[in-house]
Amino acid sequence: MQNLVANAVNYRSPDRDVKVRISATSNYHGAMVLVADNGKGIASGDRQRVLEPLIRLHREGDGQGSGLGLTTCRRIAEAHGES
Repeated sequence: MQNLVANAVNYRSPDRDVKVRISATSNYHGAMVLVADNGKGIASGDRQRVLEPLIRLHREGDGQGSGLGLTTCRRIAEAHGES
């Protein structure tokens, strides 16, 4: 959760206040947690790429980062049986 929220703040749009929505649902199979923000977004062609270790898009106005935040999120989701 920390990596997802940090990414939302770090890659926010300069045109609007940052908004992050966290919601969850649960049933007998487990829980699903959703994180959404109103940031810059990721172009469809870059969505798989940014999940790889040490990959950053280096767009104008982006904050600092190591390229490990979304990779870590992906690995945690996969460890829980999701992708």
